[in-house]
Amino acid sequence: MDDDQLTRWLIGTIRAHMAQHGLSYADLESRLRVLGVEENERNLRNKVMRGTFSAAFWVQCLVALGVRNLTLEAGMMGFTGPEARHDSVPHTKDEIVAEIYKVMGTPSDADED
Repeated sequence: MDDDQLTRWLIGTIRAHMAQHGLSYADLESRLRVLGVEENERNLRNKVMRGTFSAAFWVQCLVALGVRNLTLEAGMMGFTGPEARHDSVPHTKDEIVAEIYKVMGTPSDADED
C-alpha cells in the first residue's frame, strides 16, 4: 500500500463512520470540541477531504465518532501476497524489531544520513 492509498483509506475510515451515524462535519466539529480539539467546520472538512492530518488527529476523530474498535485486516489494507498470511506476521519482540529495521533501516543507518 503506497502513501496515496493509505491516505485514501484513512479519509475513508472517518467518512464511513460519519455516514454510518448520519453525522455532518458540523457534528464532528462539536464532538471534537468536547475533546478539546478546536477546528471550524470548513477547516475540518478541508483537512479530512485532503487527508492533511496527523495520526493523533485521525484517532481524535475516531474517538469523537464513537469508534471503540477498529479491525485492520491485511486484505483490507491492500496486502494480498504472502505477507497477508497470519503465519508470516511477526509475533515476538525480536521479529517485530527485525521487521521495523527492514522497513525503516537500523539506527546506525540513520546516523549515516
